[in-house]
Amino acid sequence: MTTPAPTRYPPPLPARLLHPRHWPLWCAFGLLSLLGWLPQRWRHRLGAGLGQLMLRHNRKRRFIAGLNIEWCFRERDAAWREGLLQRFAGYLGSSYLEFGFLWWAGRRRFLRRVEFEGLEQVQALLAAGEPVILFTLHTLGMDMGGTALSTQIPMVTFSNSMRDPLLEWMLAARRSRFGCTIFPRSGGIRPVVRALRQGRVLFFPCDEDQGTRANMETVFAPFCGNIKSTLTSPVRLARLTGARLVPCSTVFDEASGRYRVRIYAPLEGVPTDDAVHDATVLNMAFERAIREAPEQYHWGQRMFHTRPDNPKSPYG
Repeated sequence: MTTPAPTRYPPPLPARLLHPRHWPLWCAFGLLSLLGWLPQRWRHRLGAGLGQLMLRHNRKRRFIAGLNIEWCFRERDAAWREGLLQRFAGYLGSSYLEFGFLWWAGRRRFLRRVEFEGLEQVQALLAAGEPVILFTLHTLGMDMGGTALSTQIPMVTFSNSMRDPLLEWMLAARRSRFGCTIFPRSGGIRPVVRALRQGRVLFFPCDEDQGTRANMETVFAPFCGNIKSTLTSPVRLARLTGARLVPCSTVFDEASGRYRVRIYAPLEGVPTDDAVHDATVLNMAFERAIREAPEQYHWGQRMFHTRPDNPKSPYG
């Protein structure tokens, strides 16, 4: 019995996404595409102002980001942490406007804004026949980095379901425009395992707190002086496929206006039989990347939502 071919994801644009209730979002996409033609410095400044405005008027998100920064930088004083929060807000707003460039810039124009550091390590592993998992964290330039990498190596990644079907479709369609294959998380890991064994690289953002939705795939491990619910699936996939775990991050260099996709040395001594040890090693790699450009990490996530000793979330 032959295995059925995987369903194309995302599918061609469904007609239902042209319904008038989606028109406001289509208008927003149109505005983004126009902003993508602005000079990069103008777009960055305009986005920074937008981010500051969002921080000022969205008390909920300000509280979440502020709490995360406080927990991760307890050794710093309140003034330093407030400064980091303000810089983060500026980069967050700028990252939103960058989607106009990210989604619609042509391949050559797009790659002029990107530089790679350490990519030869992944290429050498692939040439040696070793599967590779590029595990990454949610920096504000992560989408830019993932899209850029898909122009250099055969790549696959996961996609989460979203409340808005049009936004979900657009994100998947734009992320796959240079050849990346996207698998919905709801489809399980079999397609990803098959792709890894066929020589594709898995680009795997895995620093989120998945909470009770993934309670069979997480452990509590140290992270920035705290205990954090940490996904074990990257290590389990590495054990299952023999893949090397390679840390990766993407940050924006304001001086040059370019994004740096940095690939670090492959992890050694992982996986082991100790899930907490392996999760700690992954978190240490995340910490190192965060501290290189803390203002560009996505502090707006509910990073510590799941607690080991208290069912109540610190975010309320």
